Amino acid sequence: MVHICSVARVIDCFYNCGMEWTEGSVTEFIEVYNRQETIRAPKHTLHFNKIKEQEAWKELGKEMNRPVD
Repeated sequence: MVHICSVARVIDCFYNCGMEWTEGSVTEFIEVYNRQETIRAPKHTLHFNKIKEQEAWKELGKEMNRPVD
């Protein structure tokens, strides 16, 4: 399941960085997001660990070749 608030936050960040959203980039984002259980799964043991959450977002940005603030 993709959490809409998290997705909206990242899309907003990428949009402000000048990233164009194509069907392919949205599909890629969802695939990368789904691999990041720390931010995707509320029942994950590290989901509420802010440091691990931030690391997961940075990894997502790295995989997408975009900064995530």
